[in-house]
Amino acid sequence: MAVFGDIENVLVIATVAVACAGLISESNIGSLQLPQNLASPWAGDSQAPFLMAATIFVSQMAAGIVLLIVFKNMRQLRDYWGRYFHLALKLQVVMCLYGSCMYFGKWTGETQYITTVPGVGPYLFSRHVHWLMSTPIQWYLFGLTCMPHRGLGKVWKICFNTIAMQIYGIFFVSAVDMKMRIVFFTASCIFFVRIFWLACRLPLMANLARAGHRVIFFKIGIWGLYPVVSALRWMGVITSWTEQVLLFSILDVVAKAITFSAILACRAILWLAHINGSMHLVMGSHNCLVPVNNEWELLVDEGHPVIMNMLISASQSDSYEATSFLSLCMSDNDKQKLRDAAYDADTAMLDSPPPKVSIILLSESQTQAITRQAGMEVECHVSKLFYGRRVIGMLKEGHDHVSKAMLGACDSDSQLEDNCAPSADSTGPSEPLSVQMTLGLHNCCKTLELSPPYCTMLTLLFQMPSMACAIFVWSEATAASVPPTVVVASKMLQSEWLAQHPMPHTLDRLLPEDCVTCIINALKIPESSLHQWSGMTTCGGVATTVAAVPLNRLSRSGATADVQLCLLAIGVGITDTTSNEPNYTHWKPVQGGLVSLGEATGTVVKPPHMLVPLASASAF
Repeated sequence: MAVFGDIENVLVIATVAVACAGLISESNIGSLQLPQNLASPWAGDSQAPFLMAATIFVSQMAAGIVLLIVFKNMRQLRDYWGRYFHLALKLQVVMCLYGSCMYFGKWTGETQYITTVPGVGPYLFSRHVHWLMSTPIQWYLFGLTCMPHRGLGKVWKICFNTIAMQIYGIFFVSAVDMKMRIVFFTASCIFFVRIFWLACRLPLMANLARAGHRVIFFKIGIWGLYPVVSALRWMGVITSWTEQVLLFSILDVVAKAITFSAILACRAILWLAHINGSMHLVMGSHNCLVPVNNEWELLVDEGHPVIMNMLISASQSDSYEATSFLSLCMSDNDKQKLRDAAYDADTAMLDSPPPKVSIILLSESQTQAITRQAGMEVECHVSKLFYGRRVIGMLKEGHDHVSKAMLGACDSDSQLEDNCAPSADSTGPSEPLSVQMTLGLHNCCKTLELSPPYCTMLTLLFQMPSMACAIFVWSEATAASVPPTVVVASKMLQSEWLAQHPMPHTLDRLLPEDCVTCIINALKIPESSLHQWSGMTTCGGVATTVAAVPLNRLSRSGATADVQLCLLAIGVGITDTTSNEPNYTHWKPVQGGLVSLGEATGTVVKPPHMLVPLASASAF
């Protein structure tokens, strides 16, 4: 195959050589007319398209020069774009300079180099000379931007075919005999077809194949209009001014603009691919990324909703106020470490690695009625401050799944271990979810089409050994009336409250009918996302705390469904109060936090911190 390829190159080069020899041969002086410097047949406003083309070429040249200056002074970006891009950009600038000079000359000059075809009219010979140089350069630029560098040799074959096409085009406008003009026009069209046949077979970069083929198709459409316009003039459909001054100037500008746009677009795609790969590595090397502003306040609307709400619930600030990331630090020394790292990042070069510090964050855990705060050691990478936004990448190593859960790093299949300080109320590490519980959670998540973060959060709640929770379903729709029914329950809830009742079962086996009615009526309040009753009595006569979080609001499909799903938590351990005094409080989500609605009946309590992330998430 390599031999045939070499023979093909030899034939193309021989064709070009023969064509050039025929162009300058004295024996063809009689059959080919040479260009003459004659007065321009178009004057005044009729030359305005020349000025338009010259101006656009100058604009493209200026844009290319600006980019070259930018990359020269920002060498870290220059490395990402590559030296082949710079070579292509320089050639594009030179080509635009030549095009602008030629068109300015046509606009200002009183004479032009013209060949006059009998019965057809004048042709601008200098334009064909411009095409003879610019069109092969366009293909070479395409190869520099879209092809692997070891395959650039295949572009030269297209360049030689392009030169042959332009030479036969010059013969076409210079021939005196009609039959010769038809032969030259046909030969030029054959090379035109061959050019794009070869172009469609070029080995392009894998991530640029789609963009590269689009550029080729655009070139086919634009370049294909040249012979169509020439044929229309020969048929007398359009005038010489329409072809030579208006249409060819427009097509010339568009063809060069496509090349310039292809250079920028293709390299931009490679640059974005580089950024994408870098971001993938960054995301993979950190448990979570936390965005903050210049005041270190958490940007709740930009960050991961579950992670942001977990951080807010672990902080010391009120839920309705902006939470500072510094308030999560255990000591002032940790806060100063973050400030120093931020200063180092802002003053370092753009291509410098982000500074990293090890700090201890607040971590809150709860068992029954006891709330404990502990330290969680994390490694933080601090980025530069761009447009009022800074990103902190946090990495927690080891097997502390409680800490990783706070950072959103736990899988739904991982075990949740209690690594906090031991206490008498501690029930020890949890076991993996049973098959029945796993299927129940899966079906609930699929029914609502919850996003993976919310599915993970629900799984973590059911894995916690001290959490007595359940999901029940209910509906009062005419078409599908469903009584409140528990479909999945945690291990603690089943062992403490429903030991003799397999799933599913109606909610009135757990709570009296009047309590169930009270819960259902409260869930009908559209703006409330968390409800809590203290001192509610179970069917066994035990006064306890009950919290309910409607789940349908967390997904677009659930918000429009007739069947309602609700997360129910039971036990005094879900809140920081030990009082069984009857009271009711409900909250609504506001700016990533919770705000109490109405007046609480009885003692005011804080919302259960383990339910805050789900309750404070934005509704669909």
